[in-house]
Amino acid sequence: MFLFKLTKEGTIHTASSLNKPLLCNFKTSKNVNIGKLIKSKKIKSHELNKIEDVELLLQERHHDVFQSYPTIKNVHKIVDVKNIPVFNKNENPDNILSKVALHFGDLSYLRGDAAVNGTNHIFELTKEGNGYDCSGNFLKTCGDALFTEIKTVREQHKGKDILITKGHNSAYKCIIHVVEPYYNETEKLRKCYEDILQTAKRNSLKTIVFPLLGSGISLFKRHDAVVCCLEGIYEFMKEKRNMSSIDKVVLCTITDSHWMLLRDSIPLYLNVTAK
Repeated sequence: MFLFKLTKEGTIHTASSLNKPLLCNFKTSKNVNIGKLIKSKKIKSHELNKIEDVELLLQERHHDVFQSYPTIKNVHKIVDVKNIPVFNKNENPDNILSKVALHFGDLSYLRGDAAVNGTNHIFELTKEGNGYDCSGNFLKTCGDALFTEIKTVREQHKGKDILITKGHNSAYKCIIHVVEPYYNETEKLRKCYEDILQTAKRNSLKTIVFPLLGSGISLFKRHDAVVCCLEGIYEFMKEKRNMSSIDKVVLCTITDSHWMLLRDSIPLYLNVTAK
């Protein structure tokens, strides 16, 4: 068993608890800026000598993701969501994990049947994204035709919480726009996912890409946003007839902490056989 200690010089001291105390100095392979980590609240100044999981700290921005996928550093390649691996491939085909994938990157650079766009109660879209969970970059990609269509569709379907438009210049067939609930409305947020998947089923949309709804301007706590996401997917997928109507659900984020929480939580919540 090894004990790790991070010092201000970016040096790792290692000592074995099985032998006599012996300190060896090793320079890390990554450039760790302790001041920056403290400023960004990754760690606190008084915790410098208490960090046990140094490896997680060092790798926080170097995830174990396939680099052929579009990430922040590689955003010019469109990837079909069919090529993103699910959590439980070639095992139990009735397990919900066989239909769920996680992607670190901007959903603008994926191709699928439908992308989900969180918005406000009047379905207001702006090219800046308005702080909701579908990036402004994605809305810009769709072009002005999307902004024209959403005005027509919302007039035709007043009072609805979910609207569908064409994908326009994006790599998606459709965009599913959903009204996001606000902070602490966890039951409504959970139901958003279930209702979106029901909408996809009715419209024969097989591959659905979700941002993490509620994690933007809606101000849900990170944990609540993740739990609502996974519970909503579970409620839909637990029935075999629903699960068979969807080929793949992709959860997409560009936020490190969301990616890591989803990565660890998905197998815990969704390792269930549909009935």
